[in-house]
Amino acid sequence: MFKSLKQDPSLANAEDWEEAGDYAAELRFFPHAFNCYRNAMQLKKTAEPLIHKVDMTLEKLTNVLEYVPKASKALIDEIRLNNPLDPSAWLNIVNTLLKEGIQVENLEAIKFVFGMTIYCAVRSQLDVSSLNQNLLPFLEGREFDEVDLKFNKVSLEGVKTIVALGDNVTLGLQNNWELKPEETFHYLWHQEFSNKDEVKLINSGISGAGLLDAMLYLGRDVINHKPDMVLINYGMNDAWLGTQILLAYEALLEYLIKFLKLNSIKVILIGPVPHIPKACPLPQRPNPDLSLDEVKVDAFNKICKQIALRQKVPFVDLAAKFPLVEEQRIKYFANGFNQPNLEGHMLIKNALEAVCSRSL
Repeated sequence: MFKSLKQDPSLANAEDWEEAGDYAAELRFFPHAFNCYRNAMQLKKTAEPLIHKVDMTLEKLTNVLEYVPKASKALIDEIRLNNPLDPSAWLNIVNTLLKEGIQVENLEAIKFVFGMTIYCAVRSQLDVSSLNQNLLPFLEGREFDEVDLKFNKVSLEGVKTIVALGDNVTLGLQNNWELKPEETFHYLWHQEFSNKDEVKLINSGISGAGLLDAMLYLGRDVINHKPDMVLINYGMNDAWLGTQILLAYEALLEYLIKFLKLNSIKVILIGPVPHIPKACPLPQRPNPDLSLDEVKVDAFNKICKQIALRQKVPFVDLAAKFPLVEEQRIKYFANGFNQPNLEGHMLIKNALEAVCSRSL
């Protein structure tokens, strides 16, 4: 996998590239799978099966940004299939919406578009301080008293389809890129349902995903499955973009939850897994230039609490479940820093179970 990510020349034949593509597709890392299959096609004379794989993967990468605020839809349609990650294109949309005036009907659109602009700008290594200053006044009340926190519980009555939406934790990624979907927290939770054969569980986790990915592929990963309930778990990868992303994280996460609720979909918000940045080997750090304090998930977890309170959805506080001392927390990670092992997933599963008001 790492060889293909680095375009290693030792991957000299079509079979190696195709195998790397198959593995990337299994990880739901579709952009990389697409590139691997195309490299394989360049080396293979008889490419009919590969053409099918390229087409299938391309389907996974198209139809982005289908579900966006109504006031921004026409503007986003102009960029979504050409340059959906271009920060300048998003900034133009921000400016257009602001020129139209701040009305109730376009407030959600302004926050959403600001969030997308900031995410795309940070990924392009651009300064977003002025964007954050302009977004902040649009965000809702952001203070709460930790002592008096009370979160809603959710009933599983009538739930027939559940989508688990998130990153590598949700996917079930383990050490050395091994996948163990049957040891994920949501699978273990589902196994204890008395009616598990009647309830469909769909794993829409993607390795390396953050909220930007959730917004891009909301149709593919959630809506197309017609779920009755969605479990949301993002933040660990977002944290590696630094605290400059916090306001955008808040804007996009709140939009996602509001959208699902408006479509009569129950939501359980799961706080980010408290990873151990200092234990992550330097070559594996997505942004080695950031201070290790900045990439901790504490601030992201606080935002999740704020949103859960405002939107009246259940919140699974993993920061309160994993040991506070990092040296004690290590035993819950297969790789020692961010991939929960079976014991770690059991911690999450038990916490998830506790926010459901009906016995499983």
